[in-house]
Amino acid sequence: LRPRPRLPQPLLPFRLDDAEWSSTWLLTTVADYYVSTLCLCGVIVATDGWRVGGLWAALCCVLGSAFACLWVVRRLLQRGTLRLAGSADGAFAYD
Repeated sequence: LRPRPRLPQPLLPFRLDDAEWSSTWLLTTVADYYVSTLCLCGVIVATDGWRVGGLWAALCCVLGSAFACLWVVRRLLQRGTLRLAGSADGAFAYD
């Protein structure tokens, strides 16, 4: 078996008084947020179109996850579902 490389700044044990550890995990958390947000932005733009979806995507990226939650609530209130399946002919219908 090949030994697994060790992380230079392992998550555990927490070292809140270490600036390098805190900086590493802050950057990791920010990168993680933006990767998942950009994936959601792809869904938003694909379902709402470039103008409306682009606005929502920008709000999610700039102002945070509260706007992602608002988009989910808006979609549930408008369409009654989060389902992404298209119509019978396979095309998505933009409102």
